[in-house]
Amino acid sequence: MIRFKKETPHWGYIRITDYIVYLGYKIGETAVKNILIENGYDPEPGRTRKTICPTQPRSITDGPDLRLSVPPLSSRFQS
Repeated sequence: MIRFKKETPHWGYIRITDYIVYLGYKIGETAVKNILIENGYDPEPGRTRKTICPTQPRSITDGPDLRLSVPPLSSRFQS
């Protein structure tokens, strides 16, 4: 099982389980997942990617003040 993970690191524990069952062995998905975790492997490599954006969106009040600086009306219409 560890050899399968080393040879195909993009495989998850479900695919490894299916392949082992295909070879004629009986083993459960949870057992494969636990064995991979105990040996320091990521059991779900496609699901644990790190995202670029933060988990919580920034609040409007956290950002810079983007209001337009418009002069008051009285100063625009002076002649």
